[in-house]
Formats: sequence, C-alpha cells, structure tokens
Amino acid sequence: MSINYFFCELCGTQLLHRDDSNENKFPVTRRFENNGEIETLLTVRCAECVQIPYWLTEGNPSRSYRFNADGVTILMELNREYNYWSHRIGHLLELYVSDPDDEDLAYFRNSPIEIGFLIEEDVNLIVLAHRFSPDDWMVTPYQWHFYKDSVRAVPPIKPLEEKDRKFTVAVINDKGGKYLIIREGVLPLEFATAFHNAIHKQIESGIPADIEKYRHRVNNLFELLMNNKVDSLLIGKGFIEEN
Repeated sequence: MSINYFFCELCGTQLLHRDDSNENKFPVTRRFENNGEIETLLTVRCAECVQIPYWLTEGNPSRSYRFNADGVTILMELNREYNYWSHRIGHLLELYVSDPDDEDLAYFRNSPIEIGFLIEEDVNLIVLAHRFSPDDWMVTPYQWHFYKDSVRAVPPIKPLEEKDRKFTVAVINDKGGKYLIIREGVLPLEFATAFHNAIHKQIESGIPADIEKYRHRVNNLFELLMNNKVDSLLIGKGFIEEN
C-alpha cells in the first residue's frame, strides 16, 4: 500500500494544513519502521482514524498508536471490547490477555466460539455474550451512540451475503497491544439477522434518557455472570462458522 505523508491513509483527509475540513483531525500520527539507516513509513493517520484497527494480522499492533509500545501495558475496565467497525472491518471482538503460555494460546486458537446477545431495553443496551465452548459466558456491552462517527458503522439489516456476516475474534497481548491470534468466520444467518435488527433498533431509539441508570447497568454486568443468568436471557446464539 502506498502511503502519502500528508494524507490520512483511511479517511483521506489532508493533514498538511489545518482548516474547517480537518479541524478535529489533529494531531497527525505517523509511524516508521527503522531498517538500519532506512526509515519505512508504515502509517499516516488523523487523530480520529488512529483509533481504528486496520492491521488484523497476527504480530501486528492492534492500533497504529501502539507501534513500538512493547514496554507499555494496556489497562482497560474490561479485558474485552466489541464494535461493528467502519472501513470494511465489520464485527470485531477483541480479547486482551496477559502473556499467555502455549496452552492458553492453543485454547484460544482451537476452541469453538459461541456468540449470543441480550438486550436491556429500559436503557437501550445491547450486551454481546461470547464463550470458548464449553466454558462459561463472558459479556461485553455495546452502545452505538457512544462511539465517534469515525469508529462506528451500521450493519446491513439483511445480511444475506457472507461478507455482511463477517465476525473476527482477535486475542491481543495487553503488554504492547499486539495481535496474538486472529480467528475469522461468519455469523449464522438467523443469528446475524436478529443481531443486526437489534443494532438498528438501538440506533433508532437514541441515547438512553437516564445516563446514570445506563452506566450503573453497564458497571454491574458482572452480576449476570455471578448469578449464571446469561444463558437464560439470550435472545439469540450460535457458533461462529470459521473459514
């Protein structure tokens, strides 16, 4: 891929001059790879697009601002996050782990992956559930309205083609933020249709009126796990059909 030093590689915004068209796109992020005396330009992104995962390849940084960050530990409230991304990425579930050993990696690489979702209608919250079967469910909140425009997309309401149901599970080392394992597959048609419809309804319903109630619900999702309630609340579930 040819990268222009003065344009964001994803959205194409000109980064040389600051004007109304790129007012919120600064600062510019440029990353290089040093090979002896030669510097290779790896990425040029605006301040919004730097947040987008674009190198879904094992061994690559999960975000461009994490280049050469081996000495940094990524701290998160949850050790996982889900989003339906723009830029043709689609469904992406990212799991952060701490220096897994070979047995852990084999588990993440080979165990069947089951996906489900439930809806908290009173706060307009979608909760994605996942598990490496037959282990217990884990849950991850999803709320379209709380993402920036540049890092959210809307899935097709009729996901008839496999590309519309693409689902990637990525395991990331929280030491440095590099992808350890990438597993790509597709969602079953019935599940994807119900899930995409739920996302469209969430968008139409708008931001929850009671933000504090919403945040309380998100912060207490672990109660679903402690009380083993997840499976009984799932609206739909299915195994990812891997390529």
